[in-house]
Amino acid sequence: MSYTRGWNLIDMGQVADIVSATVGTGTVEEKTITPAIDEIWILKQLGFYVATPAGSASGTHEIRLTYLTGSPSSYILYLIRADHAQPITTYKNGLPYSTTTVEIPDTHQGILELIAGDMLVATSDNPLIFRYENDTDVDQTNARTYYYRYMKYRKV
Repeated sequence: MSYTRGWNLIDMGQVADIVSATVGTGTVEEKTITPAIDEIWILKQLGFYVATPAGSASGTHEIRLTYLTGSPSSYILYLIRADHAQPITTYKNGLPYSTTTVEIPDTHQGILELIAGDMLVATSDNPLIFRYENDTDVDQTNARTYYYRYMKYRKV
């Protein structure tokens, strides 16, 4: 990891962030990972659970991991999508359960390389953003769980 030269490992941690606010139909919720100014965080595990939007008859819902608010498609690092009748569910290594489709990266090998290759890096200038999009025909009133483990480095 050449980008960690000049940086000391100071901590490892995990977060299971459970968000219960309603996400209206056709709207977005964003959760941002922003380390302190003198730190970088490298995500080592990544997992999600979002229940099926209750009563939905059509549409999809998805989570994007991106670097920019507004999530232009060129900045998407990870995109997982489920049909309105299915939950978004992954293992803690980012691989989906069978009812969920990961579209970026488009292979299981690509997902493992994204995480094992230390490519999910957050800094104060370049935070990582989890973006949940509810494109179903009902409000999402169920909680969303965003899980990640990270290694925290501080500049020497």
